[in-house]
Amino acid sequence: DSEVCIDLNADSLCQDLEQVVRSDEQGFYNLPDATSEEGDVRRVVSIGGSDIITGKVLKSLAMVATMPTDPTKTITVTPVSTLLSATDNPDLILMALGFPEGVSAEDITSIDPWALATDSGENEDENALGLDDAVLDALVETLITASVQISNIIQTADAVVAETTNTGIQTEQERAAMLTSAVAEELVKVIEENVAAGEDTSLADSNLVESVLVGTVEES
Repeated sequence: DSEVCIDLNADSLCQDLEQVVRSDEQGFYNLPDATSEEGDVRRVVSIGGSDIITGKVLKSLAMVATMPTDPTKTITVTPVSTLLSATDNPDLILMALGFPEGVSAEDITSIDPWALATDSGENEDENALGLDDAVLDALVETLITASVQISNIIQTADAVVAETTNTGIQTEQERAAMLTSAVAEELVKVIEENVAAGEDTSLADSNLVESVLVGTVEES
């Protein structure tokens, strides 16, 4: 039940002339192709929805995935794809988070990690990426773990940033886009700083999470 659209004006919202669809009970969606304004990078935006395992409503979770050049490819929108859309150096971010060598940002958005984790989409996605079983398993595990960690940081940010929807300052969609964008930008900054300093990066590190949350609150 997420609102999903192709963001044509790079505002991370689904509005105006951008056709919006709802994802189904398994998170699947189908959008017609669309041309962005003034040659902007096209992104798929997903806002809100419910966790299909826990049923928890995630109204403050906005996710983004940069579209590949081939519009017929499947696009999986995850917290990791959201993080990658916020950086000019996605390969560095993937390396810092421990993804298998040679995996690209486009690879991340072209597979369904949850289907692969349950073996329901293994053959199709494995052939598409040309990875052997061990590398594919490592990719799926890293992608799901990082996605949960990033999602948790976003939800924590929602809890600590002052409420803005009850007073009409923002719509729920605008708040979700603001929080997710702020968290992604802060995460990218902290990860890049760690890499430059030769330090390891873990999304479970309490110091990293605290730094990201403080920066998010200040930015928001």
